[in-house]
Amino acid sequence: MSPALYALLLATAVAYINQPLVERVNARKPSWVARDNKFIAGYGSLDALRSLMGALEVDAASPLDAASPPRRQLDDGGDALPARFDAREQWPHCVSIGAIGDQGQCSACWAFGPTAAFNDRLCIHDAAQRNVTLSVQAALACAGQPSNGCAGGRQTAAWDLFADAGLPTAACQPYTPP
Repeated sequence: MSPALYALLLATAVAYINQPLVERVNARKPSWVARDNKFIAGYGSLDALRSLMGALEVDAASPLDAASPPRRQLDDGGDALPARFDAREQWPHCVSIGAIGDQGQCSACWAFGPTAAFNDRLCIHDAAQRNVTLSVQAALACAGQPSNGCAGGRQTAAWDLFADAGLPTAACQPYTPP
């Protein structure tokens, strides 16, 4: 994505995070409640807000990013998709599903996303035998290059860490936002 397009999308997102939007969303009566995000509103500039977006772009020339498995079309067996699906209801024993982490003032989305997905996959696969919360802090601190902790990183580095070394639980190494 070009820097100009990125700046435009970010400016548009910031401009629309306001009370009229919140009211329009809530008028539709979703299953959740929209609120004005005071955290984002306090940033005041695009550069400051951009500092929270830490997922680095995929680099096709990088062996790390080029190793992603090819996408494939799955055969759904002709079954129609359900009209409604909620993973929290499908796997209520998985405490990680539906949990939302707070990265604070750290550009840690690149570590939070894969760690949350890995937590969920472990619980679903093992029918809650491994119903634990793994350490985002370990992913942030230990993922290889090109990851730079709170300065951003690539999700592929986090996934490689999980496969190569695993992660401790969050109880052993809790996330400590800056």
